[in-house]
Amino acid sequence: MSSRLLKPCPRSEIAMSFQPSHNPYSSPMNAPTYAGGPQAARGKLMPVGIALLVVGIFGVLFGTGYFILTLIGLQMNPELEAQRQAMGEEEKVGFYIGYYGMLAWLAFQPVGSLIVSLGSISFLRQKGRGLAMFTAILAVIPCCTSPLCGLGLPFGIWALVVLADPNVKAQMR
Repeated sequence: MSSRLLKPCPRSEIAMSFQPSHNPYSSPMNAPTYAGGPQAARGKLMPVGIALLVVGIFGVLFGTGYFILTLIGLQMNPELEAQRQAMGEEEKVGFYIGYYGMLAWLAFQPVGSLIVSLGSISFLRQKGRGLAMFTAILAVIPCCTSPLCGLGLPFGIWALVVLADPNVKAQMR
């Protein structure tokens, strides 16, 4: 028994016992597969796509109507011109910054909602992960998707969570 323990082992045997059986930096032999496949991904993407589509359409309609009503209201206000003429130079600058800033935001908001509406189609088609990600991020930004400012936030977060799912990543290209 003691002679067996003291018996020297050849160096090649020791070297072979510590070498890995495969290259750890090589590509995997088989691509990873995720449970569920296309139907599971579709089941996750459809509700999010429909919700973002509804939010986007609502934002386009509400934002466009609000923009038109604001323009009509500003043009029909008879006291507005008298107030502008009574202002000093500094007040006029502030007035015009606020006036045109509000109109610019009201003009941009339906465009953002339209982008969200069109981008939600990538959720429904299960294609265009980049566009879907851009749509979800735009929906998360307050005041880009709805004049109510917070309507797109929960749906955008939901979309980002769904897009991070490995099954959805594998299906969307």
